[in-house]
Amino acid sequence: MKKILKSIISLSLAGMMVFAVAGCNAGGKAEAAASDFTYDDGISESGSYNTKYFYRNDNLVQWFADPGCIYVSEEEDSEYGGYFYIYGTTRKSDNALLGVRTKDFASYENLGPVIMLSEDDWARGDIWAPEVIVNPNPANENEKYLMYFSANSLAATGDVSYDNFHLALACAPTPAGPFVLYEKLHNGEENSYKETYSNLIPSIDFTKHAGEIQDGIIDVLPYEGYNGGVYMSSEAIDKGVWALIDASAFFDENGDEYLYFVGHADSYKSNGVIYGVKMKDIATPDYSTLRPLAVAGRKIISKDSNGNYKATGSVASIDSGVNEGPFLQYHYTERNGVKTKKYYLTYSNPGYGDSRYSVDVAVSDAPLGDFDKIGDLTGRPMSGIGEEGWKHISGAGHHSIATAGNEMFIVYHTHAARSSSYPNPRAIDADRVYWQYNEELGYDIYHTNGPTWSLQPVPEVTSGLKNIAGEASVSATNVKQGSKKAYLTDKFVPTHAYSDNIEFRANGSTVITLTFLEDYKVSSIFVYNSRQYDYAFDKLAKVTLYNGNVKYVMNNVMFNKDYVEEKPDENRYFVYPSSAAVMAFEPITCNKITIEINSKLSKANNEIGVGDVYVYGEVA
Repeated sequence: MKKILKSIISLSLAGMMVFAVAGCNAGGKAEAAASDFTYDDGISESGSYNTKYFYRNDNLVQWFADPGCIYVSEEEDSEYGGYFYIYGTTRKSDNALLGVRTKDFASYENLGPVIMLSEDDWARGDIWAPEVIVNPNPANENEKYLMYFSANSLAATGDVSYDNFHLALACAPTPAGPFVLYEKLHNGEENSYKETYSNLIPSIDFTKHAGEIQDGIIDVLPYEGYNGGVYMSSEAIDKGVWALIDASAFFDENGDEYLYFVGHADSYKSNGVIYGVKMKDIATPDYSTLRPLAVAGRKIISKDSNGNYKATGSVASIDSGVNEGPFLQYHYTERNGVKTKKYYLTYSNPGYGDSRYSVDVAVSDAPLGDFDKIGDLTGRPMSGIGEEGWKHISGAGHHSIATAGNEMFIVYHTHAARSSSYPNPRAIDADRVYWQYNEELGYDIYHTNGPTWSLQPVPEVTSGLKNIAGEASVSATNVKQGSKKAYLTDKFVPTHAYSDNIEFRANGSTVITLTFLEDYKVSSIFVYNSRQYDYAFDKLAKVTLYNGNVKYVMNNVMFNKDYVEEKPDENRYFVYPSSAAVMAFEPITCNKITIEINSKLSKANNEIGVGDVYVYGEVA
């Protein structure tokens, strides 16, 4: 907004009696007394904003792609805790990987190189897509943090550079590094296959163990077409070529580790199949468990009646090109006292250079599948543009998900140019993710409030405040038939067509009331707009906080028009997803809040939509 601070009017019967300036009119009614309290409604004329309350995805860290992110709490690490640590493919990734850390996604600290590879290390060049995970049972302090990534090998066996992509593991005592190749830490020792570790040779090598792979090695010509199975030709095995990228590790709750990765194009195969394997230890796959999990253009990979893997089922046309950047989580859905465990494989498509590059999800009952992709009408894309046609963000994909306290954040890269599909440089962005029950599927799926380019509340672990809107009883006037007042405080801001049915709608003007059972010190309020231009409000006519007889009133809180795209010549009318009218202020003790809305952007109809209401505070 152009004006950052505005007055809040404080009204109370007691105040009117105390202040000498409060006079009486002819009818005997006291005039309202105004305090000097102010609130912050967003962005100043210079473009700055208050990072105590807000962050915004301004592409602050560029030439930084394929981000892996973890949150380390102060309880976990008294020296390095309290930060999100982010690692990425950087502009010069020949012998180093860079890291940054942040508390709030509003400012970042450069950690410099978190791994530096020496001339005698096997990994050299094309060091891509690092992901770090905390080792639940480290053998020593140097193996507390595990970084999996891919790199070109100096021990080249292929004819072209991409033939020599291998998966790598490096370890460190801190999330800031220094990370050291596992082969160097254990040089001269043997793994469970009686193979000797050497920093000159990558230790993870699937072609050496092709004979142990139990299921479905396919001996085909490159680019002939994929139908399922492990795409590894006999000639590739003889050459020792099976190019792999995008390594991502996962520890199940019983301590078992699994590694997920992607087959990159090489001289002997096409690209884009996601694979998974169970690990014997942090550096050694159980090669016999290797199996394909997902491929572009098909819904599921499963075994047919003959025991052969087949990729079947139709998916959206955008799920083409590649499936890449895998990431795995498990989650329990609790319904009617019954807990159901599912595994969620998130991945990106159709390719990082495409402006529509997005994150999708497939779900399984086991960590190695079968993984069934969620469809368009249910929850895809999980995050990203998909088919929305937005022009303010581009290429929002290749992600990881970090849990910080009671919140989850998806951290992903975008094209820094925003409106262009030119892929580089890429930059870091982050948004909130929630679990949402899906009636059709019968279990929880992800709901992402994004991708955003608007003010968002800083993480709760940093602000020390929580969204208390869900603690209130909610009422609203003029609720449209079929809509629900519960949609106002469920945390889910509709961002794509599949979530339109959870947006609150009113038939014309509405008054939303949040009533709390106890007093809270409230510091900020976010009223999220409709995702659709035709239902979006242009301002909040009045927001009132009540503390007994005292009222704190904010009039005409404007929705930032910078979050609206209006191009009549192109018939383009968009509201940026998950954008809100915001108010931040010094803590006010209150037990009730009312929000009055009576005007909107479009004259197409009289309906007003509200995506959600977030109220940040703490018990008074």
